[in-house]
Amino acid sequence: MASQSGGGIISFWRTSWLESVMLDSHAPLLNPVKPPPYKRMFFLVDGSKGSKRAADMAMRVAMSHEGEIFALVIDDAISMVDYIDLERKGNIYGVMVTKEVIEGNPSLEYVEKIRYGNFDLVVLNWCCTTIKKDLLRRILVDSQTSILAVP
Repeated sequence: MASQSGGGIISFWRTSWLESVMLDSHAPLLNPVKPPPYKRMFFLVDGSKGSKRAADMAMRVAMSHEGEIFALVIDDAISMVDYIDLERKGNIYGVMVTKEVIEGNPSLEYVEKIRYGNFDLVVLNWCCTTIKKDLLRRILVDSQTSILAVP
């Protein structure tokens, strides 16, 4: 991901500021690189509480923009149960939900999907236990796709 902010201390300061605003307010934070509508949303299902909040937020955005959700799912029982719940909600609300199960390194596959997946919006679980916080910060600031970070 090419840095739009010039990197270095500016990028660190911007990320720290964004993170503190989001965590202090307990509200999602949108970094709108591309304008709405957000028709193709992407997020990671890792079985954490934050993943459930991100799934709910992705569903709300998909419903309001008549979009679809692409979920990258960690291959474990809790994540699969969370995905099945998301798929059930998608059926109820008329939102198409598709998945891909991670077979390799979650961080590498996550970044690859963000970079090359042609998504309009990435719903980023800020409390993700699978992806390191440094990588989440970098995605938030440097992504060429709009990011909705959910605390």
